[in-house]
Amino acid sequence: MRRHLSTSMAKLHILAHITIQFPISIAWVMLKGYICEKLSCNMAKVSIIVPVFNSQVHLPKCIDSIIAQKYSGWELILVDDGSTDDSAAICDSYARHDSRVIALHKPNGGVSSARNMGLSKATGDYVTFIDSDDYVSEDFLSPLASMNVNEDLVFSKLTINGKEDKRIPKAIDCQTRKEVTEFLSSHLGLPQCRAPWAKFFKREIVAGKRFDPQVTLGEDTIFCLEAYRGVKSLLTATVGTYHYSYTATDNAYNMTLEKSTGMMDKIFSCYFAGPFRSHEFEQLIFKVFTLQTCRNFVIMHPFKFFRNNLVKKYLKKLGISPWVFYFYTSPSRYLWWYLRPRKIR
Repeated sequence: MRRHLSTSMAKLHILAHITIQFPISIAWVMLKGYICEKLSCNMAKVSIIVPVFNSQVHLPKCIDSIIAQKYSGWELILVDDGSTDDSAAICDSYARHDSRVIALHKPNGGVSSARNMGLSKATGDYVTFIDSDDYVSEDFLSPLASMNVNEDLVFSKLTINGKEDKRIPKAIDCQTRKEVTEFLSSHLGLPQCRAPWAKFFKREIVAGKRFDPQVTLGEDTIFCLEAYRGVKSLLTATVGTYHYSYTATDNAYNMTLEKSTGMMDKIFSCYFAGPFRSHEFEQLIFKVFTLQTCRNFVIMHPFKFFRNNLVKKYLKKLGISPWVFYFYTSPSRYLWWYLRPRKIR
């Protein structure tokens, strides 16, 4: 009798436990799913735009680094710009295996037209650009994982050829136009501020902006300068790294004086139309489009160079002495090496 009563009490206890605990467990699972769904809906979606042209060697590493992100709220827009190698096939392969990857194809028109196509297809809350020969750390998108992030512009960390670039400080939070203007003016001469990569733009900031396909050098600087005008708040992240690979090239040295100074004029026109002022940036742009892009012409035809209307305009506007500048552009600056005092052994 006692054994029967004990067995009945045990069954009753189990039944009561199931009756009470099971609905609670189901309710908890449903509530947890609801909370996760709401959180994911509130977190920012990122559109990642990668222009692709004959990048079959580096492209898989670039795409793999994006797919490996800890943060899953992203879409990857690969824009094949008429590649003649296997880049297009690589893009299609990734798109077939991951629904977040979108592969677009177009005739060759340059990196600007490829980025513009990507911008027209972007649906994220934020937009970022990655070059196909670069890659990112697995926490690159993590700064946007917080629901509190709502800044117009977010800078990531950066390495250049494997070396960390620490010139942009971490954990900077600018919440007024004045603070944004002061910060960007102080750092405008740095590569990370002149290029569209290693940062996140709020999509509404760049929605009406496009890269100029007619400008083959400095088009990204013009795009950034135009976008920065609409930025009211910015943040510099403490996590997430963009790995930039830089390879020196002499292709830009073959420009004519007219083409080079024309591009310089477009950059300066955009620059002086905005609120940012940076002596470092001004000097850099002038030297790039004279000492580098048409260096041979400057050395061989210095008088024609200094008679150019745009050269005269910006020498005066930037306060650069023509004579001092000529010293740095002419072969005479190398004479000091031969005329320097030497120790007698």
